[in-house]
Amino acid sequence: MTVTLGTVPDPSVALDRRLAAVAPFLLGETGHDHEGAPGHLAADLLPRLLDACRRTGRRQDLWLLLTALAGAMPHERDMRAVSRELELETGRSAQLRVLDVAFEMAADTDGAYELDVVRGAVVVDVDFCARRDFHTGIQRVVRETVPRWDEVHEILPVAWTDSYTALRRLHPSEVPNVMAYEPGAAARQTDHGATRLVVPLDSSIILPEIPEPEASDAYAALAQWTGNRIAAIGYDMIPLVSADLRPGFEATRFVRYLNVVKHAGVIAGISRSATTEFVGFAQTLAAQGLTGPAVTEVLLPASSPDKQSAQLVESPAARPTVVCVGTHDPHKNHAVLVHAAERLWREGVQFELVFIGGVGFLGPGDLCFTSLQQAGRPVRHLGRVSDEVMSSTMRDAAFSVFLSLHEGYGLPVAEALGCGTPVVTSNFGSLQEIAEGGGCVVVDPRDDDAVTDALRDLLVHPERRQQLREEIRTRVERTWDAYAEELWSTVMPSEEQK
Repeated sequence: MTVTLGTVPDPSVALDRRLAAVAPFLLGETGHDHEGAPGHLAADLLPRLLDACRRTGRRQDLWLLLTALAGAMPHERDMRAVSRELELETGRSAQLRVLDVAFEMAADTDGAYELDVVRGAVVVDVDFCARRDFHTGIQRVVRETVPRWDEVHEILPVAWTDSYTALRRLHPSEVPNVMAYEPGAAARQTDHGATRLVVPLDSSIILPEIPEPEASDAYAALAQWTGNRIAAIGYDMIPLVSADLRPGFEATRFVRYLNVVKHAGVIAGISRSATTEFVGFAQTLAAQGLTGPAVTEVLLPASSPDKQSAQLVESPAARPTVVCVGTHDPHKNHAVLVHAAERLWREGVQFELVFIGGVGFLGPGDLCFTSLQQAGRPVRHLGRVSDEVMSSTMRDAAFSVFLSLHEGYGLPVAEALGCGTPVVTSNFGSLQEIAEGGGCVVVDPRDDDAVTDALRDLLVHPERRQQLREEIRTRVERTWDAYAEELWSTVMPSEEQK
């Protein structure tokens, strides 16, 4: 069931219409007259809606009413405060107490929104991809998966208001940034126009992205106080397990996300390694008396970014090219590659080193290969590039190198293999898992000598590179179509669970 009303800028009229929108679900009434002075309808409906919440005793009803009053999704503290006040107060005193909490919530909002109540929907949070022109690991997964779902299932993609206080419908200009991504399109968006809040009831909410901290707090309350079911993709726990290699604020933000995870129904880990991390977290929740989510592995695919066929014979070149894809962050461990490259150049080994990826959180001043460029070494940094440029560069390469110290999956390895390009990668975790299918050389990424030896072997023995390309030919293919289908069946509840 969906209730849809017009959009108006006046806060009092918006409040009237939000309460009228939830009345069918709390009172069983429709057709409330919006005529009269702004706020008149709200004054009439509020005591009746409060009485209905008190009479039914359903936690979801109280959550719905508070969301409509504030135009924002409540956090756990808001729900506890209102629930306790209604146990102690009645009549006008109860109304004032509830309004106090709602007004405090509304103070953080960024506009007078109307809302749509959706029941039995599949709500997919694509906030980051809808708003931003960023296209690495998580965003690649979202933009490959959600459009495939949209073709065969009825889904409702949503984002958050600018204040991250409520879910909203996507602006028309945001839809292509998720469903038909083109680099630079998000930066060209200007006038978004009006939009509407989305309030789910008895729905499935899928989180293919990691929500912002404020959104995480709202999701945690939604999971505990409503009949909605939350499912999420489990990418990794790098902000906690490898906190020494990430900016300090990430750990704090990630802990708030884990407050959603522990109340979710299903987590779909993208690899054995990532699944193990989330299983371990779920097992700790018994200490809080919680069962935690069901954690299942749904392995990401290995395919070329631009869908072209793999190149299984190395392109002729005057000197081999070695490609490294990934943001220039400490846990990506690019410094070990730079050191090995310098050692090999000093030995007289001829090759070019190409980096693809953004500068990372440390900024351009910390790019580890700058000194090599200044010394005249054959190093290029292409920065962020299109899928087509990345694929063509990868296909022309002798091999790729990805020696990360911690990955949930390692799309650069999978995508290199999808291009038919051999890879030197780390000998543990999810990267080892990908390498097991063939086409890779695995080394200890913390061992400078082992890394140098592996690169030297491939650079001076082209027949070894061709052997790895032949191994790639025999790998079992896993496609994005297969991933999207398996993920859907994993995160969506069966009829028996509904």
